[in-house]
Amino acid sequence: RYAPGHPFTHFTLGLVEYMNGDKDAALRELREAQKGDKGFQKDFEETLNDSPELKGMKEDKEFLGKLFPKQ
Repeated sequence: RYAPGHPFTHFTLGLVEYMNGDKDAALRELREAQKGDKGFQKDFEETLNDSPELKGMKEDKEFLGKLFPKQ
């Protein structure tokens, strides 16, 4: 693993895992990114809005519900 202590690494790996079809791995990586980045949700939403290739993730309500559970 490259730079496992850096949230951006987990963020990027999470996106790649999702695009490769491994939603469980994507969720693990994105949750790790969340732990180390106070602005994670804002950064995540901006990335989804700016990246047409992530349209499927943006529309995946089940996945997003797991990543951002309602409290």
